[in-house]
Amino acid sequence: MGMKKHFTLKQEIPLDDRWDVIIVGGGPAGCTAAISAAREGVKTLLIEATGALGGMGTNGLVPAWCPFSDKERVIYGGLAQKIMESLKSTMPHVPKDAVDWVPIDPEQLKTLYDDMVTGSGASVLFDTMLSSVETDDKGLVTGIVVTNKSGLCAYQAKVYVDCTGDGDLAVGAGAGYEKGGDNGELQPASHCFMISNVDDYGYQCGPWLHGSNPDSPIHQIANSDKYPLIRDTHICSNFVGPGTVGFNAGHLWDVDSTDPINLSRALMEGRKLAREMRDGLAEYFPEAFANSYLSQTATLMGIRETRRIMGDYVITAEDYMARRSFEDEICR
Repeated sequence: MGMKKHFTLKQEIPLDDRWDVIIVGGGPAGCTAAISAAREGVKTLLIEATGALGGMGTNGLVPAWCPFSDKERVIYGGLAQKIMESLKSTMPHVPKDAVDWVPIDPEQLKTLYDDMVTGSGASVLFDTMLSSVETDDKGLVTGIVVTNKSGLCAYQAKVYVDCTGDGDLAVGAGAGYEKGGDNGELQPASHCFMISNVDDYGYQCGPWLHGSNPDSPIHQIANSDKYPLIRDTHICSNFVGPGTVGFNAGHLWDVDSTDPINLSRALMEGRKLAREMRDGLAEYFPEAFANSYLSQTATLMGIRETRRIMGDYVITAEDYMARRSFEDEICR
């Protein structure tokens, strides 16, 4: 019996239409959008596919905030700065005046987002995935369908915000997009991880691990042929707690985050790469990693490139180089 190409659902599903704003995706963009909306007094629902808010900073185990300054002054204010400073205050090993490459404790950040989002008055729905988007004849979104342990459920609001990372809501509503380069190639992904029982003194006093350092052991690891998944010298690391170092290291190629079969394969390969990295560091940097162990791998893949929604205007390379401003910009 051959596999069916299509399957038609014949069922009525419950509808929840009491919301003013629905945000899909509970990463940093979704959390701050929910906080901002709820503070205006509107009924706000934040829908998140995983069991925690924060996206790549929590489920993705990215070990540090990107720089908040231009080396002279802080250039990101508002909620972004408040969240970073609030997290930093829970980490006594981080200097109070640090603003660039500040380490992230993912468990502290999860509860920080929980408190800030619910404290604003917004509601959160975990372990709930967007299934489909309904539109009218003009292409306006009239509702979304999600799935969770309760089954399928429809939601309606006055405003919908896509913070999925892959543009799932926008594409589901019919928005045009591009993905990859001229030949469809995508930037490589990275699967972040943590290594624990690291010798703090050995790590801090040993060679800088970054690949730009010719004395970094990553060069020996990559050139040893013992660790086949470590194909280059990409490695960024940061102390995230006593004896624990977070890593954004290694590359995984041909990863498409919109293809679930492809992404599943990449996650399994990423876990193997993390173990190879731990073993390689133990061999070539024993002062810090001889007695270490791989304590955690991310549940989200670190994606650098995915769908690009084609809006009314698409920023060009020339716009970027000229630092052009636009009347309707919302940040800079």
